[in-house]
Amino acid sequence: MAHTTEKIIDKIKELKGTVLPSGKLILFGSQARRDATTDSDWDMLLLLDKEKIAPSDFDTYAYPFVDWGGTLESISA
Repeated sequence: MAHTTEKIIDKIKELKGTVLPSGKLILFGSQARRDATTDSDWDMLLLLDKEKIAPSDFDTYAYPFVDWGGTLESISA
């Protein structure tokens, strides 16, 4: 599982660089503590470099991570 986890983290970093270059992404929870099980989810906090967020920010910043999450099976295989 560790090898797959590293692949997923690499993909998250790549996506963060594309979608959120000036913001921050914080991984927390069992994946960050490295005590995740096969049923564990990925907890991420996106911090934007702006005073106030707009409803469209979900589509711009969060949705790409949600959309990509549906393809984890291809990395896990």
